Amino acid sequence: MVIVYFIRQIYFVSVTKTRVANRKRNVLALAMHCLILKPLFIMDFKKKFLFSVDGRPYSTEHQFLIGEQIKRIAGVPADFELFLVIPHFQDELIEDNKTVNFARPGVERFESRRPKSGIVILVNGSPIPYGMQEITFEELVKIAYPNMGAKYGFTISYTDGPEQNPEGRMAKGTKVFVKHKMKFDVTPTKES
Repeated sequence: MVIVYFIRQIYFVSVTKTRVANRKRNVLALAMHCLILKPLFIMDFKKKFLFSVDGRPYSTEHQFLIGEQIKRIAGVPADFELFLVIPHFQDELIEDNKTVNFARPGVERFESRRPKSGIVILVNGSPIPYGMQEITFEELVKIAYPNMGAKYGFTISYTDGPEQNPEGRMAKGTKVFVKHKMKFDVTPTKES
């Protein structure tokens, strides 16, 4: 709209030489309009990219940021690791020099973790550090109920898993892939 106005003003100004005074006034008014009002108009409509780090919301006008910039914006210590949380997929480690594109739909979610802390699984609501990529039915039973006798059977259900197994139930002798903050519910049942 501003460009059309600008072209229109130039056309009217150049139509006749008798309007020299008007032309100077119009050009001056147009210059003031472009220098003062146009930047305000553009600033109002800059796209904001939203993201969160450790549950706190942030925004940026830049479509691309590197891991170090995200940490600085969020106040995350430089020695912490930054992970991009993707539902039903393995969390992605974002190195300090790795570029993140914020143009994807939705709000990007990040978590910061102490270096080399590995993943944490939630077994019956309790956080348990776990260093492997897979976990077996028997390992979960030992974690949840280390002193239970052989008189009991167990049912295990899980949610918030990786792409290979986002949710489901486990049977004796099976194993599943794990991801950070994957939830396991281990329930004892009396065998008959």
